[in-house]
Amino acid sequence: IHQLLSMTTGLDWNELEFNYYDERNSANQCGKAPDPFHCALSRPRTNSSKPVFAYNSMNHLMMNKILRKSTSMRNEKELQLRLLDPLKIEKVNTGKKSFGVIGDISITPRDMIKFGMLYLNEGVWDGKQIIPSNWVKESTSSKIQISSDEGYGYFWWTKKFTSNGKLIDAYYAWGYGGQYIFVVPSLQLVVAITASNWIMDEKKYAFGMMEKFILQACMD
Repeated sequence: IHQLLSMTTGLDWNELEFNYYDERNSANQCGKAPDPFHCALSRPRTNSSKPVFAYNSMNHLMMNKILRKSTSMRNEKELQLRLLDPLKIEKVNTGKKSFGVIGDISITPRDMIKFGMLYLNEGVWDGKQIIPSNWVKESTSSKIQISSDEGYGYFWWTKKFTSNGKLIDAYYAWGYGGQYIFVVPSLQLVVAITASNWIMDEKKYAFGMMEKFILQACMD
């Protein structure tokens, strides 16, 4: 479970280099398989003594499969009870289920802000502890270092921004096409971004906006 959450399963997987419609994309390959779970888990493992990061969308689906099994509750129902109802999020689309579990979740920018605020406030919403505070800290702490300024926790990316010559710690959720929830605890800041940049290197645009405009404005 730790490996699924931190994207360190060691499975041979390449999802971020090629477009999702490209046959070389691992997610594309397993998405077309009769059983995508079997396809993903049958791939060879990387021969390394240290954890190797490889972003894998199937990890989300496998975790939802584990949740459904352990809670005896459909993913949609659990999501509704644990998060959507307490946060009063009504406009949501969980998309098409794959083998009994949900994958992508679509919500409005205002509700993206709510989710970011829930984490900024250490799991507390409207005076109630919705998510355990220790899980908020654990999930948003780097479990593996990807580069000098970026890491990965449990389904959260971590980032060190540089703005006005200062290093600023943040963590963020990232959805394909340029969907982001940035949380910057030191500035008590949550930023939601939506876009339609269907290219594989669109992060640079969101990071550029954060460093050059949003963070500078908050620090002035």
